[in-house]
Amino acid sequence: MSQNTASKMINRKISVAPMMDWTDRHCRYFHRLLSSEILLYTEMVTSA
Repeated sequence: MSQNTASKMINRKISVAPMMDWTDRHCRYFHRLLSSEILLYTEMVTSA
């Protein structure tokens, strides 16, 4: 793997995936306060 390719890869030690009907915008804001380096996913929206 070249150094240029390696620098483009995401190197995150912590990833946060909120759970539907359990987390809200305040919780996601708190997760972002923990570290700006955290990979923060969004909720998956399902269609009924």
